Amino acid sequence: MTAHTYSWVGDTLYDDRRHPIATVAGSQLTVGDTTYCITKTGGRDFRLRADGGGVTFIFTTASLTTNRLEAMCGSRHYILRRPRPWNPARTITTRDGTNYGTITRTFSPRSGATIKAELTNADIPNAHLAFLAYGCKLVDADTTNIKI
Repeated sequence: MTAHTYSWVGDTLYDDRRHPIATVAGSQLTVGDTTYCITKTGGRDFRLRADGGGVTFIFTTASLTTNRLEAMCGSRHYILRRPRPWNPARTITTRDGTNYGTITRTFSPRSGATIKAELTNADIPNAHLAFLAYGCKLVDADTTNIKI
């Protein structure tokens, strides 16, 4: 099975051929012709919500830590789990155990933190992938909300 890789670069999600899949501007996530209005709450009870195209997506922490995240994209329930607390990769599964691949945070001094999604199962809509990857970007790689 061929894996497909997607990467957030700035505010744009690209596929492995560098075609833009989604963009984020302010409080809007745009995937194809659909724009989703985004609201989020930070802190320990992180929550991200996107409404658009007649559907609602919700992304939340599912435990006291961020090791397990859950998302509802329309009627599909996703679980994003790290196998170990400091592991940068999250597996993407559904409640029935279907595995879609991984979303991984990488870091380099030059480009900072980036999010890459590697899908081994192509049966995931672009809107779901963009929302899941954006949620992981906010939880795992966002440095704009750090308070010292």
